[in-house]
Formats: sequence, structure tokens, C-alpha cells
Amino acid sequence: MEQLYNLFIAHCDLILYNNRGIHKTDPFLTHVKKLGVPVPIAFLPKFTADTTDIEKVLNASLAYLRANAFRIRAEKLPQVFLRSWMSQSGQERYAHISSLDDVAAIFRLDDKNIRLKVFAYALAIHANFWADPECCDADSVHVLYRLFCRQLDRIALARASGQPPERFELFDFDRQLKSIYR
Repeated sequence: MEQLYNLFIAHCDLILYNNRGIHKTDPFLTHVKKLGVPVPIAFLPKFTADTTDIEKVLNASLAYLRANAFRIRAEKLPQVFLRSWMSQSGQERYAHISSLDDVAAIFRLDDKNIRLKVFAYALAIHANFWADPECCDADSVHVLYRLFCRQLDRIALARASGQPPERFELFDFDRQLKSIYR
């Protein structure tokens, strides 16, 4: 059942229940809470879906990356993360990222650009900025960020058109750079 639950959660924007009384005993709701993917849950007849809190989604996004060891398959990216990473305006804007200080500066920004923050966090872990604080080539990082943005657009387009999803890892930066420079 957990695999079925995970598949359902990965494709949901909203979980809507017809009865409010089951929320304490329902195994699916228990699984949703344990998984930590912030899919909004509402109960009928009184529709009370909360607006999504940007900080909550960012924290859940980072926890999801850590829980999956930064190996996020495009076809398994939960819909709630895909939508939230693409929902803010100005997503194509790029901030210079070549050190741990740059990543910290991005997280101090109050512009709510979840896509850039998720990318910067994944890059910082991948490049191990803690061991080598000035290790990244700024041009390569810019190319990787643009590629990340395009990959999210392709995932959303495929899902919207009902086509089979592409199979690739979102944060396989080494493979992506090799294929770009090839």
C-alpha cells in the first residue's frame, strides 16, 4: 500500500476528503504526514485548504532532497514540489553561485524563489562547499541552473500533456556537465 500511496501523493495537488471524522484514523493520511510532502489536505463539506506557506514548502523540499540522498528522478518528482518550484515569478533570474557564502546569501533573500534555493542547496551539497568553499566555475553553475529550469519545464509540459515522463536525475550535475561539454 505504501507504494500506491507514494504514487498517489506524487501526482496530487490537493487531497480532498468527503468526511472530516476520519482524519485521525485514516492510514493514508498517516502516511502523508510521515512522508513529509506538503500536499494540501481539505475536508468536505467545509473546504478549508490552507494557502501554502513558502517556508514550509522550502523546508519540505530540502527535507525531501535529503531523504532521497539528492537522487531525485524526474518521473518521481511529487507534483506539489514541481508546482511550487515553478510557481514564483522571476524564476529565470540567476544569482551568482560559486561559494558557500553565495549559497548563504541566496537563503537570506526574501524573494521566495524556491527554485533557486533548492538548486543552490543541491549544488552546495554536490560540490561540497564546506570542504572547498570556492570550488565552482561560475559559468558552469549558470549553465546547470538554466538546465535545471528547462528540465522542470519539460517535466511540467509532459505531465500536462499526458505523455510518458522522461527518465533522468534532476541533480546529477556531473553527468549534465559532461553531456553539455561533449
